[in-house]
Amino acid sequence: MTLPDGSSALLPENSEALATYCRRLEAELRLERSHLGSLFAVMPDMVCIASTDGYFRRLSSSWEQVLGYSLDELLSIPYRELIHPDDREPTRLEVERQLAGGSTAHFVNRYRTKDGRYLWLEWNASPADDGNLFAVARDITARREEEMQLRLWADAFRYCAHGLAVGDPSTNTMTACNPAFAALHGMTPEELTGRALLELYPADVHDYVHKQIAILHDKSTTSFETDRLRRDGSRFPVQMDVVCVKDASIRPLYMIASVQDVSKRKEFEKALLRSEAQFRSVVEAAPEGIFIQTDGRFAYLNPAAMAIFGGRVQDELLDREVIGRFHTDFRELVAERIGQLNELRLGVEAVEETVVRMDGSLATVEISAVPFLHNGKAGALVFMRNVTERKRAMEERQVLEKQLLEAQKLESIGRLAGGIAHDLNNLLTPVLGYAEMLESELSGLEEQREEARMIREASLSARKLIWQLLAFSRRQTLELEPVDLNEVVGKACRLQQSCVGSLVAVELSPDAELPRILGNASQLEQVIMNLVMNARDAMPSGGRLRIATSIVVLQEPSDGLPAGRYAALEVTDTGEGIAAEDLPRIFEPFFTTKGAGKGTGLGLPSVYGIVKQHRGNIQATSTPGRGTTFRVLIPALEESAAAPGAADSCSPGEARYRVLVVEDNDMVRKFMMHALEMQGYEVTGAESGDRALGMVVDGAVVPDLVISDIMMPGMNGVEFVGEVRKLLPEVRVLFMSGHTSDHVKQQVMALSGNDILSKPFTAKVLMERVSRETGVRREED
Repeated sequence: MTLPDGSSALLPENSEALATYCRRLEAELRLERSHLGSLFAVMPDMVCIASTDGYFRRLSSSWEQVLGYSLDELLSIPYRELIHPDDREPTRLEVERQLAGGSTAHFVNRYRTKDGRYLWLEWNASPADDGNLFAVARDITARREEEMQLRLWADAFRYCAHGLAVGDPSTNTMTACNPAFAALHGMTPEELTGRALLELYPADVHDYVHKQIAILHDKSTTSFETDRLRRDGSRFPVQMDVVCVKDASIRPLYMIASVQDVSKRKEFEKALLRSEAQFRSVVEAAPEGIFIQTDGRFAYLNPAAMAIFGGRVQDELLDREVIGRFHTDFRELVAERIGQLNELRLGVEAVEETVVRMDGSLATVEISAVPFLHNGKAGALVFMRNVTERKRAMEERQVLEKQLLEAQKLESIGRLAGGIAHDLNNLLTPVLGYAEMLESELSGLEEQREEARMIREASLSARKLIWQLLAFSRRQTLELEPVDLNEVVGKACRLQQSCVGSLVAVELSPDAELPRILGNASQLEQVIMNLVMNARDAMPSGGRLRIATSIVVLQEPSDGLPAGRYAALEVTDTGEGIAAEDLPRIFEPFFTTKGAGKGTGLGLPSVYGIVKQHRGNIQATSTPGRGTTFRVLIPALEESAAAPGAADSCSPGEARYRVLVVEDNDMVRKFMMHALEMQGYEVTGAESGDRALGMVVDGAVVPDLVISDIMMPGMNGVEFVGEVRKLLPEVRVLFMSGHTSDHVKQQVMALSGNDILSKPFTAKVLMERVSRETGVRREED
């Protein structure tokens, strides 16, 4: 008969023997199954029998321990579901290969544990005759991870960009190195293995390396910089970081060294040092103030910044709060800008701020900043420029521009006033002259004489108004002579005593040593009278008026005046004062703080013009409710100037002087000719310079004296006299004008040697000037 295992056996023929034989086989089968069960139970590996339908038939207990499932769970789950998805197909192909009669297989895949992890299992499987598979699996997850870790460390050692080497501390020889270490020395790892460590160092650093090795044995780690050698003997700088690994008894096992070529870093450091030195030299020499702040405190200041803050040494400012060196009005803004720089890393635009210097004085600076990292701290690089002088210059420029505008305005008004005055003077000259002559001729006719006198007085008042117009425009022609200012003050005060009133106490304080000035006494009287009347009007309820003279010496130019000695006149009252907003305008023409109908606005402008014509200056200071002081400075004469002497006089009968009158205004010319003829002069008239020159050239007239207007159509008076002097070098000349400029006046003085006869003038003034020039004494009235 055939046995279940395929072998054949002879069975007993009788039933008794057959039964016995079967009982023996069953016993043997039970024993084999018992042995197999015991084997499954004691096997440390995971043993299993798997069927072709995808389920486990039998499992050893180690499956429960490894995967965490119970045996019943494992027998009920298709084993394919436990395999990692990536490993299912390779596993299926391997099982099919074995069932098709392949040899015992050895493969690896991953199985899922009950908690969701995957473990690596190593398999040995073999097919059974009944179509099942017998397999043994072993958990190799830990071993595989160790292998991966070892491989990672091996790859890290092999492919690390830094040089790595392992040394034997007992022999100080190299046991291994990576390719990067070998490449640093121009060698291969094989060439370096077994070499003495000191062979790769220059001889001059051996002692230093020995010291580092001693430190390594003591502290287990050391870091240092030194030089190493290449195959060709060249040196290169390295950074060495060495660790000594020891066993439990602190016995050195091996040394691991990390070596980095720092040639480029050394070059960069040198370049950086050079750059820093250059940067520092630039910053130190910069004309602008530069400082660094971190945490809102000074971390560095260049000399220019120290100068702006007024510090002598940096310790006075270093680590001090930046905000403390700014004026309280700007501290909130500075704190906001520091936060913007340090926290938001945003630059700030240039603004003007006020800093408080170390001595407490203030300075205006233009300051800007950009974010900056200093010693690892966020801060700012701050640039500042001291603009105190520039700001002061700008303010002075604005003042000068305002003064220029005022001067241009005055100049425009002056031109208008000069033009009006010229025409009025020409009109007033014959009116004033004929009125004077008429008054003289009407002796005995008191009523008619009084009417002529009224005409003359009205003309004189009109002339005074014209002089005021010309005074503030500085176009009035003044006759200047040495003047004692104290005498002028005394005379003016006597004239004004009754006008001031008894409520005002007048105090005179003259300086007895006051030098004389070159001036016009009548015009200076006008200055004093105007200032006194202004003071009286400012004290309607009474007060004190002080008029003083003194000597002032300017050591340097001030307010448009050159350095030198000056006679000073001060008029001080205790009146209402002048409002601050009105003070800059008080010398403007037609500006007045008095009520309607109480002031023309020409008084102080006239004073200003007269003072300027005397090459002086006037200033006013005032405190509302406490009074006003006007201060006049006029250059002092260093030497007494002799008054011009009168020429020797003679009677008209002793000489017949020929006078040529050149005047484009018919009324003025006829008046002058009439007045001169009445005094016995031989007079010839001409309406223009061209006409008069023609008469002289033709010999129609050979004058002893020429009286010529300056401003005439065509050839003016200066040009005419210049041509006449070429023909008659000795002829005397007297110029007249309604107004003229300083430039023309200088030309006139050069030609005639005397002052201009100012229009309008009376016949008496005309005769006095002609007598002075000709030496002919006029007849008395």
